[in-house]
Amino acid sequence: MVSTPLDSVLSQTWKGLKKRNIEPWSDGLVHRPKSETPGDAVSEGQAYGMILAMYQNDAAAFNSIWDVTESKMWNATKGYYDWRYQDGKITGTGMATDADQDIALMLIFADALQTKGIWASHNSPKGVSYKARAQSLLATLWNSGVYNGNLRPGAGWGGGEQTQYCKCDFVNPGYFSPASYRIFQQFDASRNWNSVLESSYQMIAKNPGYSKGLLPDWMTTGGGEVPGSALGYNPFYEGKTLYKDAIRVHWRLAMDYLWFQEPRAKTFLDNAYSFVGHDPAKANFYRMDGSLVPVESTFTLSGTAGPVRSRREHSHLTVGQWACAAMVSGGADSADAWAEELLKFHTPGTDFWGLALDPSGAQEDTAHNEVYFDQFLSWFGASVLAGRFTNILADLNAADASIKQAWKTSPSISGSLALPTASVRIAGTLAKPAAWAARIVQPSTGLVWSATGVGSAIALDWKGLSSQGEAFSAGDVTVSLRVRGLSDTTVVLALSDDVRAKIRKKGFAVTPVAGGISISSPEPCRLRVQDLSGRILATANLEAGSARLAVAAKGLVLVETRSQSGVGSDKILLRP
Repeated sequence: MVSTPLDSVLSQTWKGLKKRNIEPWSDGLVHRPKSETPGDAVSEGQAYGMILAMYQNDAAAFNSIWDVTESKMWNATKGYYDWRYQDGKITGTGMATDADQDIALMLIFADALQTKGIWASHNSPKGVSYKARAQSLLATLWNSGVYNGNLRPGAGWGGGEQTQYCKCDFVNPGYFSPASYRIFQQFDASRNWNSVLESSYQMIAKNPGYSKGLLPDWMTTGGGEVPGSALGYNPFYEGKTLYKDAIRVHWRLAMDYLWFQEPRAKTFLDNAYSFVGHDPAKANFYRMDGSLVPVESTFTLSGTAGPVRSRREHSHLTVGQWACAAMVSGGADSADAWAEELLKFHTPGTDFWGLALDPSGAQEDTAHNEVYFDQFLSWFGASVLAGRFTNILADLNAADASIKQAWKTSPSISGSLALPTASVRIAGTLAKPAAWAARIVQPSTGLVWSATGVGSAIALDWKGLSSQGEAFSAGDVTVSLRVRGLSDTTVVLALSDDVRAKIRKKGFAVTPVAGGISISSPEPCRLRVQDLSGRILATANLEAGSARLAVAAKGLVLVETRSQSGVGSDKILLRP
């Protein structure tokens, strides 16, 4: 996981999605407020809502979304969810395979949580359990959604089948989810889901955009352009660009690498990360030749009544998806820049992704926000960066899953805070291995140092430099230590210039006394006392002269003084 904190943003934006996409409608489905048919609900949205509910451990919302999806969209005759619902009725029949496979995966996870006693037992209004519906969905997906190992975009539609009724040599690569097929194979060993996995990678490698980490929204099974009219219900450029369908391949292949270390996923995402030059500012939609989609190409939100927006888009959506490639290819330390870029599209305290103006000053999201696809795809990217989008089966089945995470040795921050030779040790020991991240930020300069890792022991040394080698200045820094499964540890430390001689004027002294410290100063000063972990024990604003300050502590403490003459810090030993 990156060191940039994202958990609170994930929680806030999930609440915002419920507030804007579910609560205004009485049916309880996840809706698309500004789609081409405003206010409709599609099976994809129900799948995405269940994914967010799963990773926010919101069982009540998960069950609610699944229950209404069962009640409103389940096609018992066909054994799948019809893809669109609006105004109290099904308005789009047929299966969207990406939605049904995502729902199946979440139901498999929910069944595992129920088996472990973490989630309560639950049946849908159709009287089926998580496990039973996952089984029936996989049966339909296999029988109607797979042809010759190729994932079809719909039931009996596409995947390379050639008949007198349909020349169906087309696929939607944004639907390919190899990590899901590995889990389906474990759950449903009677079918060869590995063949779908292998076919997906073979088709991905055949496309001419492969060397750049690009795939088009639609392509033939041989990787070429689909002849004839454009496919899908909201097509762009005849499906020949990396647009809103295909861009999801970065997130889906990141799943396969981060969960299963698949080298083919990493190769593709390495290509993608190299193509954008490791630069978050280049996150956008592209044609297969590597050029940006035309800025003059536009679409209209809310049918024909909403604002017009360019399809060239550097936004939370594109940054969130390209960040998945950065996370795999560049690693957590490199991906921190992408997390920072993504957070530019979130105003602290709000519950949605998007700004009135994007960082380049172009008209952007608050007025033009889709309030649907962009919110979900941003969330997926942020959850990958935050280390939250994990393989829940692996988490539950880990050998140490029964061990509750805790600090075996409490985290400590110690060392010298005097510049330019600062040397700070951050250390601690965990009850079991976990992903962790340490981060030091100086608000006054914007400098950041960070480190990430996985393990049970943390031992880091910081020398007063940023991750780019820039020197920190005197002043406050915030030190945070994040561990998956535990609350963050955050302390504020004060770096000082090595100016002790300046403030050691005649008459200035800091002395331990019973119950605290005594200070004498020839001029007004501010005093702060901290323990060696950085916890503030006492502060005071003192006039010139002598004063006594009560400090409820013993052992070594750090005393910092600030006055017009400068800043100084000393360690003194307090006794009870």
